[in-house]
Amino acid sequence: MVKSRPRRSASELAALLDELPDGSELDSMTSTLTELSAGRMQERHGNRTRALRARFTGALPAAHELGVRSATTVIGSLQDALAEIAASIREVVPKRGPLPAPILDATELRFSPTVSQGSVIFTLRRPERSGLWEGEEHDDSALLEQALTSLFRVFDEIEKPLTSGTPEGVTPETLGTFGPRTARHLVRFARALSTDELNLDLGWTLPGGHSLSSQLSSAGAAYLGKLADQATTRTRTVTLRGSFHRIGDDNKHRFTDEERGVVSISSSTELTDEFARTFRRGDVQLEATETERVNVATGRSAWQYTATAVALVDDDNDPS
Repeated sequence: MVKSRPRRSASELAALLDELPDGSELDSMTSTLTELSAGRMQERHGNRTRALRARFTGALPAAHELGVRSATTVIGSLQDALAEIAASIREVVPKRGPLPAPILDATELRFSPTVSQGSVIFTLRRPERSGLWEGEEHDDSALLEQALTSLFRVFDEIEKPLTSGTPEGVTPETLGTFGPRTARHLVRFARALSTDELNLDLGWTLPGGHSLSSQLSSAGAAYLGKLADQATTRTRTVTLRGSFHRIGDDNKHRFTDEERGVVSISSSTELTDEFARTFRRGDVQLEATETERVNVATGRSAWQYTATAVALVDDDNDPS
């Protein structure tokens, strides 16, 4: 029998074990080591991949079974949320309609299921691809990793508030930076986990064996769902510039903004009087609060504007 020297030392094997997510079962630890080894073998042959392992535990119908609706809702909503977060990072979230094709392409994952003791595991793979934007060098895998890191941070703040530095827990404002469109997907994601009493362990494996990990329990998902539902509404201060299309006696007005087109605006009676004095005297600049709401069921977005100040725009002395 031909004997070969081991490829890894004891210290190297210990380092691989340290990279495994906390709380893994023995068999899942073995399978993770196998995946790390297989990944490195693929890299040697020029096939660089990144993978997200999504391990479901909890109230499974059977040890190695998971409901189709649960799996598709959780994984589908996770995919959509990551795409929306990536779009918010690039600041290319559209007012309406689908995300830009490059963002969808940059965050696309392909999954395959496996089983482990008392759990079901989905491996979501990300093949290496060329630049994100035509004519520019952008690492789309890095964008996906940024989105994952942001989402993992939220999960950690919910599950481990003391160690994450936020003992008060995560708040709706934490999700505000993602935007209401992302919050809508997180609502569906969280409801599917909490309703079916499922826990989710996530591990993002990078080329070279490095990894990031996080987890969300059924109770944590219920809390996330409530916060995300609140975050489907966002209010912020904006500046509008253009002209009034109609000024109403009921303090409801129509305004043509240079960027947004025709929008409806409400105001106080005093401000309506100021609007009347500026009517047809040229472009005006409005300070207003913008409230954006996204319907969780349909995904439809709606905006409401309340004006707080108005000033005539002097083209020779543009306030902007």
